[in-house]
Amino acid sequence: MSDKTGAARGLGERDNSSDAPKADWIPLDRAAFYFVPAFTGTGQDWVNAIVELAKNYFGFWGLEEWDLVPYADEVFVVRVGNLELVVDPQEPSFWLRPSNREDGPVFETAFDLAKSPQDFCDAVEELQIKLHFSDAGEALTCLAIDLRQRFGYLEWAITNGHAEVFARRNSPLAPFSKVHPDQWRYFALPRTPGEPAEGPNGEKLFSVYIAAGVRKSADNTVKKTIGFQPECMKWLIREMQASPNTQPHPKEYYRAEARKRWGNISLRGFESMWTQAKESAGATGWGMPGRPRKTAR
Repeated sequence: MSDKTGAARGLGERDNSSDAPKADWIPLDRAAFYFVPAFTGTGQDWVNAIVELAKNYFGFWGLEEWDLVPYADEVFVVRVGNLELVVDPQEPSFWLRPSNREDGPVFETAFDLAKSPQDFCDAVEELQIKLHFSDAGEALTCLAIDLRQRFGYLEWAITNGHAEVFARRNSPLAPFSKVHPDQWRYFALPRTPGEPAEGPNGEKLFSVYIAAGVRKSADNTVKKTIGFQPECMKWLIREMQASPNTQPHPKEYYRAEARKRWGNISLRGFESMWTQAKESAGATGWGMPGRPRKTAR
């Protein structure tokens, strides 16, 4: 018998269809927190993955005085000095604030994951300048920038097989079906949770969910790291030569950008390349992680 439904399938694969979302699927508006870009797992697995990142990060800084604050399931709250970093994928929300409310008003830096990470970096920089952070405070804000960069990898995860997209095609009553990466890239992310993703020719995807892809166990980018990367070194030298006396962004911004371009470069590997690039470029104005030097305004 001929397949009369083939033309109607369009974006979806009816063989993978489902009338209800599966238990391990994650709503689109929350999914970015779980792919960094490899899938971290959910629940306690997610908390453990983020805690491990924080431990490695603070260990690099030599920071011993920090606390993980018990709060609720899948809510990461880390406190350093008088600052708190809160990551809540259920809300979803992400912000920095003084841990002692009596020190002043709450300084929230909430963000829309669909926006550029640079918006968040700029807001953190202004917060650093306003509160005159100690080294410990700058360590926490750099961790915040690092996590923000990681939470921007969802599209990369989908394209590279770490994540899969499922949605109801063109009707909220349609069964769920898989959306391939080469199709998903034509859809605009909805501005409001719950709204459909809109594509060409009036196509819409309702109830978009993300599932872990088949590469989730093959590539563990939280643990596997890269040391020296020649192209990264050349890029750092160019960046420093363009502004040798003034560092435009925090050091962690450049490491996050390097990871985005060349993979999960280790802290030690990046530090080695940073030092060599600084010497090669004669970039005397480029310093340690944290707040970049500002030009007079």
